[in-house]
Amino acid sequence: MSSLSENNNKDDNAVIPKKVDETIDTNTGIIAWFARNTIAANLLMAFILIGGFLTMQTIDKQMFPQVKINWISYAAPYPGAAPQEVEEGITIKIEEALKTVQGLKRVITYSNRNFSNGWFEVELDYDPQVVLEEVKSAIDSISSFPDGMERIKVEREKFRQEVMYISLYGDLTNGELKELGRKIHHEIQQLPKINISEFYSGLGYEISVEVSKDKLREYGLSFRDVANAVRNSSRNMSAGQIRAENGYINLRVENQAYRGHEFEQIPLITLADGSKILLGDVATINDGFEEGLQYSKFNGKNSVTLFIGAADNQSITDVADVINAYVEEKSELLPQGVKLETWVDMTYYLKGRLNMMLDNMKSGAILVFLMPALFLRVRLAFWVMMGLPVCFLGTLLVMPMEFIDVTINIISLFAFILVLGIVVDDAIVMGESAHDEIEEHGHTTENVIRGVKRVAMPATFGVLTTIAVFVPFLFGEGPSSAFGKAIGAVVVLCLIFSLIESKLILPKTFS
Repeated sequence: MSSLSENNNKDDNAVIPKKVDETIDTNTGIIAWFARNTIAANLLMAFILIGGFLTMQTIDKQMFPQVKINWISYAAPYPGAAPQEVEEGITIKIEEALKTVQGLKRVITYSNRNFSNGWFEVELDYDPQVVLEEVKSAIDSISSFPDGMERIKVEREKFRQEVMYISLYGDLTNGELKELGRKIHHEIQQLPKINISEFYSGLGYEISVEVSKDKLREYGLSFRDVANAVRNSSRNMSAGQIRAENGYINLRVENQAYRGHEFEQIPLITLADGSKILLGDVATINDGFEEGLQYSKFNGKNSVTLFIGAADNQSITDVADVINAYVEEKSELLPQGVKLETWVDMTYYLKGRLNMMLDNMKSGAILVFLMPALFLRVRLAFWVMMGLPVCFLGTLLVMPMEFIDVTINIISLFAFILVLGIVVDDAIVMGESAHDEIEEHGHTTENVIRGVKRVAMPATFGVLTTIAVFVPFLFGEGPSSAFGKAIGAVVVLCLIFSLIESKLILPKTFS
């Protein structure tokens, strides 16, 4: 009796294996096909990893997403005019002409000494290029602009990538720094990959002519006589053509004065004895700078500044490398006491965000590996961890494509950091389900497929609900929409590649 009782107790305590879920089809479907075709899964993973790595070397690296600005600007120089003259002669007339242009949301104008300028914001529903043409037509139709006004310039504002600034400073006068800075700017413009650069040298050059009233009376001249002489003598003129055996020779008289001593030699009148009265005889010529205050210091010394930018299709890191190499080489050739130094280098901030993303990815990969390795299997933990590079490199592979067109910038890098803790969730769920199925029913391909398929549907919809949150970011409008698109595109692509990795690549690693 005691023996029978012991046998009954053993039967009661025995673990009864769970019955295999026969409702799950392990022979059909894309998950089953990839699980049984190891070569296809390996090729898919290799294509994503290699393609993403190669794309990472060539994709544009920029500070911010490419913003499309819906603003139009104009500039109308009117030398010698007071702000009130500019307001009445130019600004008000432009404002009145623009009232007939449709699509303008806001008009901002300024009347300054010597020029008028302004900006026009275009409604989001209108094409800025079409509105630009209408604005040009409206301004061109104004026929009552003052005679002294120079040609008006109307253009659409464009987004400009900043790369860095360069300061040239030292123990030189402003004039000497200006001349040396112009030579350096010219050399920078000749460098490869340098498409955008500007030279900020302070006050512009100006030649002023101070006429003496006493000298005018002495020679019987008027101020108008002096002005006409300068206007007629200091200019370049075409002198016609000479027919030669091999064609025509164009004649040109280049008499434009550029320096003070050249203006001093301009003749005003010729006396009866043949002698000439020159401009320098009746006036003082000042070859200097425009009137105004200039205070530009760098490290406590006089300085001039150069701006370096990049085109829309350029990487700021490539441009910065060229400039840094030039500055290092040029610094050795500068005069004693003069230095060339870069500052506000935008690549510093871009590289900082990139390093932050890489550090977070390393930390996340270690944690993703340790937790499944402790509680499940080391092999499973490794392949779950591989989901991070697959998702990120897969996203980089697709980002430059025309229908997405997202670059590496601090906004897209922020999106990578944001999605870092989400992309491996479905892989962990799939791996744990497959592990449980193997533990209960044995290590076979059918059990792996069954384990993955059991949670495939809820895991997929879990990822899709997250994707649905970020999809609206892709369809924003306005100048700031580029920022939302960068975040939305990166997050959505990472989650899509996480589905590909967990459904098509991960099952073959357990088979």
